[in-house]
Amino acid sequence: MDAGAEGSSEGFVLCNRQDDAYPDEDTVPILEAFRLVEQIVGTGSWPRDASWVADR
Repeated sequence: MDAGAEGSSEGFVLCNRQDDAYPDEDTVPILEAFRLVEQIVGTGSWPRDASWVADR
């Protein structure tokens, strides 16, 4: 999560043709996302230095 980010991405279209987007503050840079996924897939656990936020 990038708490200091402002704005939102260009978004994406769902299979039901709904346009959707996430606020930039709810995203991570792509290289960080790759690092997180590599850690989770490789070890089965969340990286200790990464924060986790549940918004639901």
